[in-house]
Amino acid sequence: MGQHYIPYIVGDAFRNRTAVEIVPPGEMGCNDHCLFQDAEGRWHCIGIINAEITNGESFFHAVGDSPIQPMKVLDPIYEVREGERTCWAPCNVVVGDTIHFFWTDASEFYGVPQSEDERGVFHQRHATAPLSDVRDWTHHGIVFQEEGGVRDPEVVWVGDRWMMIYCRRVGFGGQYGESVVSYRYSDDLFHWGARAGDLVRDLEDTQWFGSSESPFLYRREEGWYLFVTHVGPANYHRTKVWFSEDPTHFGTDEDRIGVIFTHATQLFEHESKTWLTNTGCHASFYGYDFPNDIGVEVAELVWKAV
Repeated sequence: MGQHYIPYIVGDAFRNRTAVEIVPPGEMGCNDHCLFQDAEGRWHCIGIINAEITNGESFFHAVGDSPIQPMKVLDPIYEVREGERTCWAPCNVVVGDTIHFFWTDASEFYGVPQSEDERGVFHQRHATAPLSDVRDWTHHGIVFQEEGGVRDPEVVWVGDRWMMIYCRRVGFGGQYGESVVSYRYSDDLFHWGARAGDLVRDLEDTQWFGSSESPFLYRREEGWYLFVTHVGPANYHRTKVWFSEDPTHFGTDEDRIGVIFTHATQLFEHESKTWLTNTGCHASFYGYDFPNDIGVEVAELVWKAV
């Protein structure tokens, strides 16, 4: 492993409840989300509304002049269409004057499986919109589908092509399994190849559809950092961090370089600083005392030499 840095949340802001809330939970609660700027420079945040409220069938939408100040919550930006079941874990890529949205639809499976043979198919869907009108979605259908708890896509440019990373469970539906983060490639964002491999393996399962969530791949000068939320008993706001010079190989759980207190985190640059987000509406399910329905919060992230 080459020279790398360890990320720290300034003031442990999420645990200490001193972070800035950019999207309030209201009655909906928040979960996986993404941030982007439109053609006029305004910041948008869209994400999952608490499934207990909407059954996972719409995305919240908030907009503001800054990603580190409270935003105004608008009407939901998307609701499931005929033939779809859920809209989970949105991510976005801006290319020129177009924004590409990707998200997970568990349209052929919903609920706890009753046997090892009940695997279900999870779809990854794709839509585009002009940056001048981010609510005007054009749907492009399913980019790929895969059995098991395949969810939470994140798309990043790697080398000379696009990489989609996503979580899946090996041995879906059984009592025991292995959570991994896998990847696929695309040249144009519309056509995706077969699963090319796994970025990280050997994350212990604590739930039937996998306990790895919300992967985020972030590049710095020295190499790549992989952030993966790893939920489990008494651990809902736990995100593990790996470093590698090779963005396709981060090793196993034992190779992580740190753990930070956040859930479904997204990283972004603003005002010459690195920031990250935190959210989550199911903390009490994991059995410890932390606010159950929080919105989307932001705090500064710093990098310290090893």
